[in-house]
Amino acid sequence: MIKKIDKKTSNYLSNFLCLVASILIINQSTYAQTPTFTSVEYLSELDEKIPAWLEEFIVPGAAIALIENGKVILQKGYGCADAKNNVIINSKTGFNIGSISKTVTAWGVMKLVEEGKIELDCPAEKYLTRWHLPETEYDVNKVTIRRLLSHTAGLSLPGYPGWSPNDTLPTIEQSLSGKNNGPGGVRLIMEPGTKWEYSGGGFTILQLIIEEVTGQKFADYMKTEILNPLGMINSSYTIDDKILSASSLEHN
Repeated sequence: MIKKIDKKTSNYLSNFLCLVASILIINQSTYAQTPTFTSVEYLSELDEKIPAWLEEFIVPGAAIALIENGKVILQKGYGCADAKNNVIINSKTGFNIGSISKTVTAWGVMKLVEEGKIELDCPAEKYLTRWHLPETEYDVNKVTIRRLLSHTAGLSLPGYPGWSPNDTLPTIEQSLSGKNNGPGGVRLIMEPGTKWEYSGGGFTILQLIIEEVTGQKFADYMKTEILNPLGMINSSYTIDDKILSASSLEHN
């Protein structure tokens, strides 16, 4: 867990993006004879560079997947999922992907849009019964599904500090109302549609809307309608013993 972003961390993040780019783009001049992700030269370069980067930036481990023509052609781990006990990362190791989960949540919302159960430009309030945005000087009816998805709804609460595994999680309504370990309740702080302002709280509203519209638990809907059909059978929005036992530990 990174406790603060310093120069070294910033450099690590920049280099990590370069790593991703190097995975996705092959230099055709270098691999002119075998322009494929599975060329021996390319795989050898990955095996050489990734462990060196992990050591340089003090990262215990990482996992990669290579995609070619829409198919996963390589999955591989480097380093440790548990550095203390030398548990090696492999293709099945789980990771907490944090806010990348918003992208998958958006997929879940758009499936409901495609099915005609949600309208993108309708107010979020149309679908809410268990919780409502507090009244402010701004018009809550301008908080639409589209604006929630694009972080342009004018909402507070950029992100959450999280909870420990032993904590009892609040309900979605309690979290939206401020029982969320620090950042406060979700509210309108500017005119919707006038500015981009990242809001994790906005996606919590979308989480609640999915439950309201489907009548299912958010995690259950995402598993049956999105994750399983995509073949993501080892992914989940619920942290349980099975998920934890197969996942990488946090490392300070």
